[in-house]
Amino acid sequence: MDRRDGALLEVIDKGRSTDEHPVPLLFVHGALHAAWCWDEHFLDFFAAQGYRAIAVSLRGHGKSPGGERLRWTRIQEYADDVAQTAAQLPTEPVLIGHSMGGFVVQKYLSNTPPQGRFSFNPFRLPAFWGRPCASRAVILRRSPKSTCH
Repeated sequence: MDRRDGALLEVIDKGRSTDEHPVPLLFVHGALHAAWCWDEHFLDFFAAQGYRAIAVSLRGHGKSPGGERLRWTRIQEYADDVAQTAAQLPTEPVLIGHSMGGFVVQKYLSNTPPQGRFSFNPFRLPAFWGRPCASRAVILRRSPKSTCH
């Protein structure tokens, strides 16, 4: 997906929106990861359930440009990457951020007034496939139907 400066961000896009699940899911990785971390176990699973599942590699991560500036990249710049990716989707996505990605999602939302209420659900990830996950994940969705938790 295009950034304002014209650079392309790496995006892994699987599945498609359905009548049952019209809102896409946008996954944001943590530090030292990229879109691939969501592709391993999550994107195919949600695509098989009828969702469009998208994972973006933030600038300087994965195959996205910006590695030479990674040390000086600010959270706001990552939030801009999320904004650019979300803006290219047909509807406002459900945002799913892991670790630093959760903070990036929160920063994005602080800059983007909600269209309705949103739910904020931080949780500790269980062990997946024998790998314990000690960090936290954040799932945020803004919609008129959701309630604030």
